[in-house]
Amino acid sequence: MISWGYIVQLPESGTPADGFTPLSAVVPKDLALDDTGDLALPPRLVEGVDAVVQRLRIRFRFWLREWFLDQRQGVPYLEQILVAAPDLLLIESVFRNRVILPTPGIAVVRSFHMSRDRRARTLSIDDFEAALVDGSVLKITETPFVVYSPNG
Repeated sequence: MISWGYIVQLPESGTPADGFTPLSAVVPKDLALDDTGDLALPPRLVEGVDAVVQRLRIRFRFWLREWFLDQRQGVPYLEQILVAAPDLLLIESVFRNRVILPTPGIAVVRSFHMSRDRRARTLSIDDFEAALVDGSVLKITETPFVVYSPNG
């Protein structure tokens, strides 16, 4: 998977504030993936914010009904996004509520910006900002994530 640019703003104290949960308690370590989505070599673990960002990248690429054990999981690209007349508010809601917010470690989605190019038939996720469970703020500053629609 192509890496995303991101910035993390820590709480003022530099450590999780009172009432917040450390990321390590919510987001387990994970095997690192390379730019293609395969296991990174040599194998290594990602944790903390890096693990949250990796899970976000995976969730954005996860299509509805892709996983045979629970076909309710995933993004409804064919049903709601790659359609002839896309509803941009619905698409934003899908990305906020089905992709970003349920990701372990994310507490609140603060902002989300996407842009549509009708002529090129693309929808780009430009940036978004989310508060993490430890009180820090994750700002995705550049994402190469582009959805292409042959119909729209």
